[in-house]
Amino acid sequence: MVLLTPVVLATAARVGVRPRPYVHACAHLADSASLLLWRRILHTHGAAPDLGHFTRLGLLTVPATLVASTVALWGALRLIGV
Repeated sequence: MVLLTPVVLATAARVGVRPRPYVHACAHLADSASLLLWRRILHTHGAAPDLGHFTRLGLLTVPATLVASTVALWGALRLIGV
């Protein structure tokens, strides 16, 4: 998907439309794919976690990551004075 983003950007520029929504959709697709990539690799090697473990891990890490990134963004905005 990383290779697809410049293609989307160039195509949008050539057609004459705003590239931002298309690049955003491409990046969102890449993020979604990378979320499941590690699970697929483990499954290929015979060490796949079960769905319950995958879900518990997500329920523990996602809220903590959201809080940490929100605090970091708030701190950065306070630092630059916005």
